[in-house]
Amino acid sequence: MIAREDIEAINNLIDSTPTEYSDFVESMIVTKPEDRLMENLLGLCEEVGELHGKVKRMLRDGTFDEEAILNESGDVLFYNIAIANYFGSNLQNLIQRNMYKLNSRAARGVIKGSGDNR
Repeated sequence: MIAREDIEAINNLIDSTPTEYSDFVESMIVTKPEDRLMENLLGLCEEVGELHGKVKRMLRDGTFDEEAILNESGDVLFYNIAIANYFGSNLQNLIQRNMYKLNSRAARGVIKGSGDNR
C-alpha cells in the first residue's frame, strides 16, 4: 500500500516548476561524481534508443502506444536535465536558451537549414 506521504510527494512533483524539476532530477542521481557525466550521456543514448524503438514499431507494425512514447520522452528529459545540472544549469535555463536561439533563427530567416551557428 502506498503511504499518504508518498502520494503527497508525487502530487507535489506534478505541479513542479522547471527549477524544482531540475532539483528533483539532481536528487535522483546515484552515480559517483567522477562517473556522472559519462553515465548521464550513456543513459541519454539508451533512452533515446528506447524512444526510437517505440516509434519504429509504430511505423513498422502500425501499433501506436502513446503512453510508452511519452514515458520514454520523460526519460530522455530526465537525462537531458541531469547533464544540464552537471554543467551548473537547469531546465529553466535550457528552455530560455533554446527559445532565444530559435527566435533568433526565425527572425533572421534561418530556422531551416543545418549548422549550429546559422
